[in-house]
Order: sequence, then C-alpha cells, then structure tokens
Amino acid sequence: MKDGFESSIAEFGFVNPILMGDDSLIIAEHSRLSAAQRLGLKEVPAIILTPHCSS
Repeated sequence: MKDGFESSIAEFGFVNPILMGDDSLIIAEHSRLSAAQRLGLKEVPAIILTPHCSS
C-alpha cells in the first residue's frame, strides 16, 4: 500500500526537489526521498545549497 508521498510521486512525478547541503546531507524532504526509494527510483531532483559568504 502506497502512502501519500508515494502516490503523489507515482502520479505526478517529483514536484519538490530534495534540499541538500554541499556536504551531501539532506536538509529537507526526507519523507519524499524515502517514498522515492520505496518506489525504486534511482535518481531524484535535488537542490544543493551552498553557504552564503558576505564580505
């Protein structure tokens, strides 16, 4: 039985990308990533956030 995230990803695809730090740690969307893994997806869209340095 699919949960809400699995059903949504299966029907609409990935709408919100995974947010990751530049160290490859997931910052947000852990549940969507888990759902994608349960669906057997090998790749998911992600945004990699880098530290902002002001001078």
